[in-house]
Amino acid sequence: MKLLAVLNQEVFRTEGTTPLTGEVIVTYTFKGRPAEQRQPLSYDLQDKTALSWDDNRKVAAFITPADSALRNYASFVRQAAKEQVLPGINEPLQAGMQLYRALGLQGVLYQADPVSPFTRAQSAPQTVDSISLPRDTLKRITGDCDDLTVLFDSLLESVGVETGFITTPGHIYSAFNTGQAGADFRKIHPDREMTINVEGSLWVPVEITLLGKEGFLDAWRRGVEEWRQYEGSPEKRGLYLTRASQQVYRPVGLKETDLGLQYARPEEIARAFNQELDRVVEVGLAELIEASKKRGSKDDYNRLGVAYAQARRYPQAQAAFDRALALDPGFLAARINLANLLFLKPDYQSALARYQEAWKSLQAKGQERSPLALKLMVNLSSTYYRLERFGEAQQYYRLAQSVNPDSAAAFAYLGDSTARAAEQRGPGEGVLFVEEEVK
Repeated sequence: MKLLAVLNQEVFRTEGTTPLTGEVIVTYTFKGRPAEQRQPLSYDLQDKTALSWDDNRKVAAFITPADSALRNYASFVRQAAKEQVLPGINEPLQAGMQLYRALGLQGVLYQADPVSPFTRAQSAPQTVDSISLPRDTLKRITGDCDDLTVLFDSLLESVGVETGFITTPGHIYSAFNTGQAGADFRKIHPDREMTINVEGSLWVPVEITLLGKEGFLDAWRRGVEEWRQYEGSPEKRGLYLTRASQQVYRPVGLKETDLGLQYARPEEIARAFNQELDRVVEVGLAELIEASKKRGSKDDYNRLGVAYAQARRYPQAQAAFDRALALDPGFLAARINLANLLFLKPDYQSALARYQEAWKSLQAKGQERSPLALKLMVNLSSTYYRLERFGEAQQYYRLAQSVNPDSAAAFAYLGDSTARAAEQRGPGEGVLFVEEEVK
């Protein structure tokens, strides 16, 4: 029979392994007479970094996004890289790049545990292993695969990105949810196989042991390769979601103190993130450039222009939209997108004139309630808002609401002339590009 112990909060104050002794006392009645038996015992009390691998979900207990030291570090990284963020690129993906590259600049490196390497610990579920708390790994700047996984996941969770962890024979590494629908995989990567579809949402695996040695895109590719390696033996791999696992294994208790870290310089973080972002953008552009050369359709050039615009490569974007219009001068998607470039300059008056021309064309075709019209209404409303013509901004926002309230909700500030929320937004926010001319 198993005996379960009830422990108080003092258990979280112990460090290392503490040898303890005790006694089990059993009192009972035998043939109507009271009886008692005593059994001395000795045992080792492990500290809060210990676990056994009988259930992989236990790792989630070491993911601690509420730790103020981690939140402060993640906030510093995000602030350092904010000017390089591209509004048209998936936000969780950019957060993953920022934190990965920042940890590399911080000097964080993979180092196998000489006492209890993960390979041996995982193969013997009852072996007591040790996982460092993320704050300790960040301060020590070395850790094995489980240490680095919980550190990376903790930082991502602290900025609102859902995470998980992947286990394969002898290994564990990170994954995070992009929040992108499976059908839109090209918004993450042109190759569908570079993501893992979990209940309709695309996840990105990251081989976190490459920190400080290879870039984010390399770690992403390696993570995918390791996942696909067991395609024929899915029982050998597992993707565990952090938040679901923490419903069973709650995060460990923390005694929060300032780590006294000397962060990497903000300009170094910004430069490293920008380099990584360029690499990821180039992968997506390469496919679109090839498609445009091969088929040369107006839709291909328009999609290429949108991708260039989202990467802030505005001259190339304009050239692509011009090519689309050369093939079809009445192509409204490209006309609206060219107006968007004027909005981004910012040249709001010229953009407004172009939007108004497009709106008249839609009205003439009786398409005022089409998906294309919805985007144009938002763009008109945003332009009027920037020009401080709030009455007209509200008018077009209400029209957008009447077509699709859910889609318009993201731009609710346009319907409030007193909020002035747009002043707090970047110049690129509030304008919608048209990838396909859906009637």
